[in-house]
Amino acid sequence: MAAALAEVGGFVGPVRAGTPALVQLKDTYACIIATAWAVPLTGMAQLSCGPAPTDRGTTGSCQPSANTTIVFIDAVTGELISAPGFGYSRS
Repeated sequence: MAAALAEVGGFVGPVRAGTPALVQLKDTYACIIATAWAVPLTGMAQLSCGPAPTDRGTTGSCQPSANTTIVFIDAVTGELISAPGFGYSRS
């Protein structure tokens, strides 16, 4: 699980993992059911400052803000589940 969590992007600096919960993921379009760990991650993330500038303007500087997201780790393989249909982040 630690290797999969190392693949999670979007955070700036250290990330803290919360208590994982075992869940069942279903994709009715692909007829897939998977057992996974739902892991809440909290850390500083660099988010968008808004729409792109027009007329050669410049964007303002955004500061990272505290955010929490939930990632899913395949309970069998230990790999990060990255998208609907259960595609993995590693190709």
